[in-house]
Amino acid sequence: MKGVSKFVEFVITIALSVLILTILGSLLISYYSTTLKENLRRELKDVALLISNSILRLYESSKNSEVFPKPNQSILLSSLKLELPERVSNRRYEVLIVSKTGVWGILESLKVDNQSLITIHEPGKVLILARTLEDPKVEVKVEVPNLDAYLQGKTQGGETYLYYYRHNFNSTLYDRILLGQQDFWVQIEEVS
Repeated sequence: MKGVSKFVEFVITIALSVLILTILGSLLISYYSTTLKENLRRELKDVALLISNSILRLYESSKNSEVFPKPNQSILLSSLKLELPERVSNRRYEVLIVSKTGVWGILESLKVDNQSLITIHEPGKVLILARTLEDPKVEVKVEVPNLDAYLQGKTQGGETYLYYYRHNFNSTLYDRILLGQQDFWVQIEEVS
């Protein structure tokens, strides 16, 4: 019986050691995950606030320009270079500017090729959405004050530009602020 009690004592010791190591491991993983998400949220908010402040600076410097384009033409009034981080907490990310005017005010979500691009919850506002492209998925929204310019754009960090355009469409002047390189401008007014 003496050998059996030593064996039982050994098994109990090993089982308790494994249990303690499992609990410590799960606590460390939980702490790491929570800390990582908070760091991501903080860094994404910093990027979104930097873009928001840059938009306001660009708007203030260009809104009163006396330059007017010819009918059905556009003119670049100014641009601003932004040095954004390539990654946040070693994760890839993207920043989108969403102007929720026109149809955006009633659109709840947008999917292209079965991939959710955006979900909108507060109609009538302009938002900067910064979100990670890798796990853990974290999204930060920063509201931009109402501006008398249409905002749109998307970037994935690094060296990025903000552009302030004025275009004359059918003798009506429109101002646009674009984030990143845009191949075309989109402003959906209605869906029928």
